[in-house]
Amino acid sequence: MDIIVTTPKSQIHAAANEAKDALAGKVHYYFRVFNKNPKKLQQGDKVFYVENGYITGFATVYGFANMEGTLLCQTQNKEWNGEVVVWMRCDSWNWIKPIKMKGFQ
Repeated sequence: MDIIVTTPKSQIHAAANEAKDALAGKVHYYFRVFNKNPKKLQQGDKVFYVENGYITGFATVYGFANMEGTLLCQTQNKEWNGEVVVWMRCDSWNWIKPIKMKGFQ
């Protein structure tokens, strides 16, 4: 089951930096931390991203990991915590024609 997530406006700059690092080959995976296990999400499903009021693209789910403690984002040098991490390979990213959609809070 594909899902849609929102990149908060406060994280748009960080997401752009992650994309630059991915293009430069510095990172190979994107991740998304969830507070609850997205039970219907499976490997091979798509995670669509809403940024600035538009769905702009998606990445394909590569794997999952249960959280134990925190996860350090190397690009942002920020620690994230939650219940589960969803990993997506950077080379699975696909831009799409933007679709207007209000993001989730």
